[in-house]
Amino acid sequence: MANFAPKQNEDEMGVYSKTTKSEYTHRKLIDINHYKTYLFSRMTLTTVISRIKLFHKTSILSETNLIFKTSILSLMWLIAGNCVMGQPITDSPDEPMIASPAVPSHDVSTHFIVEPYVEHKPYAPLFSARKHEVRAVWLTLLKGLDWPTTLATTLENIKCQQKELTDILNRLQEAHINTVILQTRLRGNLIYPSEYEEWSEYLTGVPCQSPGYDPLAFAIDECHKRGMEVHAWLVSIPLGGVDVHKEMGKKSITKRCPHLCKKFRNNWYLNPGHPESKHYLANLVGELVSRYDVDGVHLDYIRYPDRPKRFPDTAEYRKYGKGKDLAQWRRDNITEIVRAVYSKVKSIKPWVKVSSAPLGKYRGTKRYPNSGWNGYHDVYQEAQRWMKEGIQDMIFPMLYYRDNFFYPFLLDWKETSCGRMVVPGLGIYFLHPSEGDWKLSEIERQLNFIRWSGCEGEAHFRSRFLTDNIKGLYQSVCYNYYHTPVLVPPMTWIDSIAPTSPAIVRFTEEEKRTVLEWTTATDNLSGGVCYNVYASDTYPVDIDNPANILIAKTADTSYIHNHPFRKSGTRFYAVTAIDRCGNESEKLEINKQSLEAKMDYEKRLKRLKFKTLLYPKITPNQLLYKCETPQL
Repeated sequence: MANFAPKQNEDEMGVYSKTTKSEYTHRKLIDINHYKTYLFSRMTLTTVISRIKLFHKTSILSETNLIFKTSILSLMWLIAGNCVMGQPITDSPDEPMIASPAVPSHDVSTHFIVEPYVEHKPYAPLFSARKHEVRAVWLTLLKGLDWPTTLATTLENIKCQQKELTDILNRLQEAHINTVILQTRLRGNLIYPSEYEEWSEYLTGVPCQSPGYDPLAFAIDECHKRGMEVHAWLVSIPLGGVDVHKEMGKKSITKRCPHLCKKFRNNWYLNPGHPESKHYLANLVGELVSRYDVDGVHLDYIRYPDRPKRFPDTAEYRKYGKGKDLAQWRRDNITEIVRAVYSKVKSIKPWVKVSSAPLGKYRGTKRYPNSGWNGYHDVYQEAQRWMKEGIQDMIFPMLYYRDNFFYPFLLDWKETSCGRMVVPGLGIYFLHPSEGDWKLSEIERQLNFIRWSGCEGEAHFRSRFLTDNIKGLYQSVCYNYYHTPVLVPPMTWIDSIAPTSPAIVRFTEEEKRTVLEWTTATDNLSGGVCYNVYASDTYPVDIDNPANILIAKTADTSYIHNHPFRKSGTRFYAVTAIDRCGNESEKLEINKQSLEAKMDYEKRLKRLKFKTLLYPKITPNQLLYKCETPQL
């Protein structure tokens, strides 16, 4: 069994510190649960079946058999959930295989695809999915790390580049990802036509060259078709290498506004100490928000460069410092940029979310003092102040760590959030053998802890490591954590007024499909509304249960629900409207009348007592179908 003695951990600065009592207790509980599920998972399928048969003969009320029944229930959960708690159960423990679900469906029985087993012992999802949860990925364009791999040099290559993106989005949609953080500004260049900066070379292979289409507009349309939000990811301060900018055109910021740029360690940076820098970035973001239907603006690298003690801003400090300490002056410079961007966005489209990705460790915490690299002291990031001031809607702290460098710092972010959304960034790239070769259980523990802590979700860095199923991560999140669609939490501090409820126009129930159609809802904001469709076998439809969500955030006012393998019985539907801030209307019960008609019909049959005499060939479902279609 695991050794529960307190361990020592070494941070990147070589400082040792002992595990705190609370962390030691948490680790002990996790290790015990891990050991239990490991024992259960080593049983063969034949053993499991025999135990389940024996379980049915065991008295449920017997306290003496509590441990045994808990084991059997865990094994039954393993079969029903297929590898939720431990290793996959096989007929031969020497040749384990893992089964993963195909695309989730609400009506079709789950199909499994047998794939080679990845060596890990996954943890159970200790907390069920919430209806409101951010499930995000960073999609990187720099050097084509996530997309694109095909350069847009010909018409055929343009189509191939677009197909690459839609394939990625399809894969993310199947995993019920609801937020794509798309890299839009890379290093002083963009993936859309702008009056401020040039085209990125990673689209065509040539700096400043148009790819022949608008990648940002294309990505927004494709994401919205799939009910996913798009946040424009802007690398704020770095502008790229000195050699690269020699090849840039006249619109390059280093040539148009050299007084705003500083050369530092053979790279160009926007100078946060110059008062015009905040206006430049705010105007750039304003152009983006005005022209594109983005759901969010995401500021990355909104800080000073690494080891910035010798950053060449002495002249600006003497001119604009106003007697402040150098460190605090630099923090104020970054905060002023964040404030300017936030004000600009909200003045144009208040429903657009403004977020940033600060370093994962803000500074040392009471739970775990840390003298290593952190945002507050080393790169002059005062992100917790941004939340307190209300100039951030979301924070994505880059918690690309584990153990004592993850859990106490996540709690610190949540406890200082001031009601704004905290979405920890997970370093899933460390699962890759060439990066850190982490075990999958590291990420699964973090997912469990995030839900326990009350954080509003998580973001995966980066997309390819999720969609490529590194260490079985894609299978795990699809089946164990993201098995139902969910909604992004609402921004009630911007707007808390829900849109009006839609009205029924058409409800047609056929043998293998159901057709729904409703009216357009209205909202107090001008950003428009989308719709959520729910379905349940019970009435009334519980719209707080994410398992009942058929489709989230569709812009259409109709929906066709195909159910070719559905058994007999009534399915009840509900539709709600949702505005751009995430406020949801009261539900529209689509076939509420059909339930009332069915109950009335059954009461009359029971009272007359000659059901077969009066209606020898009419079933309740047939009469129900006649009653539930409104007259148009």
